[in-house]
Amino acid sequence: LLASHGYLMLGRWFGVPAAAQVLALFGLAMAIGTAPVKTPGLPDGANSVWQYPALIALEPQFNGSWGLQFTTMMLFSLGFHLAPTAEEYARGFVAATSPLARALVRLLAGIAFVWLVTIPVTSSTESLASTRDNMYLSWDIMGSDAYKASVYPISLARWIATLFCMIVAFAQGNWVVRAVGRNFVGVYLVHMYASMDLLSIVHGLQPYGVMAELVAIVGVPVLYTLSVGAVAQELVSIAFR
Repeated sequence: LLASHGYLMLGRWFGVPAAAQVLALFGLAMAIGTAPVKTPGLPDGANSVWQYPALIALEPQFNGSWGLQFTTMMLFSLGFHLAPTAEEYARGFVAATSPLARALVRLLAGIAFVWLVTIPVTSSTESLASTRDNMYLSWDIMGSDAYKASVYPISLARWIATLFCMIVAFAQGNWVVRAVGRNFVGVYLVHMYASMDLLSIVHGLQPYGVMAELVAIVGVPVLYTLSVGAVAQELVSIAFR
């Protein structure tokens, strides 16, 4: 996040056009995207804050590849430059359409979102067993080919479309989405100390079919956020009152 803000600040200082800022990160992601980000002083697989106190500030398991870092910065920059225009068009659409039309658009966007999510899952070259201890999975689950010139632009476009459909379909929200968002900071702060092995849960549910796995993938994080995350969030709120 700090790197993204710093990148935007440098772009403003030197008068770099928005398109050039985005394209520079796009090129870096393709050039060195598969290289893993190393954290000095922390071994691969370090996940105990008690054994490695430096995890409080640095977490190698979330660093992933350089492609992940540059892609994240690129999307941050893209959102920063396009958000005002997108908001203007969205407000105009809401004002010019009926509730029924908006509900239909959200329904279609939700269907498209589910379909787009299935693409990387069904075409993944990695198995659950092979990725269990892989600390350097790319931003997409497309294996070592994720940042090739023939793969990355298409996957990136699909990912942006997925995010767009998700926002259109679910931005109005419900009490579950709002509760998860309200406790997300608590989850971020406490997950190093109390976490759940979601991969093992999903692996254990494989004999029961994809629906059982999907329920676990969605339900376990939600329940964790509404319980452990909510407690941590409340403690943080108390500390800053």
